[in-house]
Amino acid sequence: MKHVRTTGVLFLLALALPAHATRTRIRLERIDASEFPGSGRVRLYASVVELEGEVVEQLPAPAFSLTVDGAVVGAPEKVMPFAAAGDPLDLVLVIESSALYGPKIIEIPAPPPLAPRQLKKNGKHDKHGKAGKMGRNDPSRLPPLPTLKTVAGDAPLDKVKEAATQLLEALQKKWRVLVIDYAADVTAHPPFRPAAGAAGAVDELAPDDEASDLRLTDALHAALLELGKSPERRKLIVVISDGLSSQMEHKTFRALGDTAARAHVPIHSIAFSPSNDRVPLLNLGEISKRSGGTFRWAPGVDDLRKQIETLADELNKQYVLSYHLDASALDGKTFVLAANGLTSNALRWEGPPMHRKLAWWIWAIPIALALALLLFLAGRSRARQPKVPKAAKAPRAQAVRKAAAPAATRGELTVVTGALAGQRFVVGAAPLELGKARLTGDQAVSTRHSQLHADARGVWVTDLGSTNGTFVNNQRITQPTRLSEGDLLRIGQTQLKFRAIS
Repeated sequence: MKHVRTTGVLFLLALALPAHATRTRIRLERIDASEFPGSGRVRLYASVVELEGEVVEQLPAPAFSLTVDGAVVGAPEKVMPFAAAGDPLDLVLVIESSALYGPKIIEIPAPPPLAPRQLKKNGKHDKHGKAGKMGRNDPSRLPPLPTLKTVAGDAPLDKVKEAATQLLEALQKKWRVLVIDYAADVTAHPPFRPAAGAAGAVDELAPDDEASDLRLTDALHAALLELGKSPERRKLIVVISDGLSSQMEHKTFRALGDTAARAHVPIHSIAFSPSNDRVPLLNLGEISKRSGGTFRWAPGVDDLRKQIETLADELNKQYVLSYHLDASALDGKTFVLAANGLTSNALRWEGPPMHRKLAWWIWAIPIALALALLLFLAGRSRARQPKVPKAAKAPRAQAVRKAAAPAATRGELTVVTGALAGQRFVVGAAPLELGKARLTGDQAVSTRHSQLHADARGVWVTDLGSTNGTFVNNQRITQPTRLSEGDLLRIGQTQLKFRAIS
């Protein structure tokens, strides 16, 4: 009964998708201070869109107001669209290529079995009207089987490819695109290339022949992994899908959206179901909402072009707001943007790289001076001590060397996502194996997935030939990898944060 109620609620929510699509909101996507050392300029990247993607454009600078940790900074000095700013962008285009997106196949009912008189005319009975030697095993007496027929016309994937090509044509020449398609497998088509060069990869996509479990979440994780290799630039994912996946638990999509948000990668969804099944589309809505992206629903193949148009508009017309700010006072502060009575999400700024270098030198100089003074005083104190024969000093020197031998490092892993959130594992010299026995409830974890151990050099993680791989900071490892403070380890769908223990 509980399952029926849950399904009913999801269905009602799915029916309500268009009603929620008209709300306008501001999305503060990124803060860039890379130009600060030379110009003192900090750039904010924000979009003003309706939830389904209609762009609110041409807002003047006075329409915006910025607050930093609650203190009002005010309007920007300059506003321009992203396409005119000349900034780089990396985009991963994720496209479903399952059998559901293939040609429509219908079942033609079998003809009725032959009547006895027809069988007699066909020579299947003897002169007395009785069945021949084959009797009931005669193939002509078995019920005929239905047949399958492919309906003429374009497959849904053909329309998806047309819409994707339309998106590529609307992108700027210097922007780079990587295509990933998925069905039962995930296939990337590297490398990142200019938008026009990615059209060939889209054109070659073909629907999977057989219906099977779909790997939507794996495809999006692969997209995040590829974007993690890019230098500092605007990054985003566009996914065209019906929302079906082999893992349909709501928490899986929530965790994926949160992972993308932490990586500052918005996921823009084009939701299209050839079978008009709306409930799985909510999975895409959850990912887009949590990652700071947008959700666009295409009820039919003819709506795909319209939704792609609004998406291209948003990419090209994103607002780039320029401020002159005191970067030394902004590290770790929270930014919130407002316009036309709307308020954006809060975005924390970690500070420009140059500011961090200056801060390091500011601390390093007095520390170096203090160490030099200590060494000078220690040298004077040593000079006043009476000389001791070498034979008497030898045992103490050995003891000091023994005490200085490095002890094995230890570490702690804390589960941050999944059903085991909050659980901790301590890693010492004895190997710690993670698999289904410890990470219960995670269906993506192999029986023997990963092993961790500590030695004098640090804490190491090794993949044990798992099916879905072991990832450190969203990068799949192929050999023993040393963990650093704060690293995120992903095993299946479970993420663990590493902390060193002294």
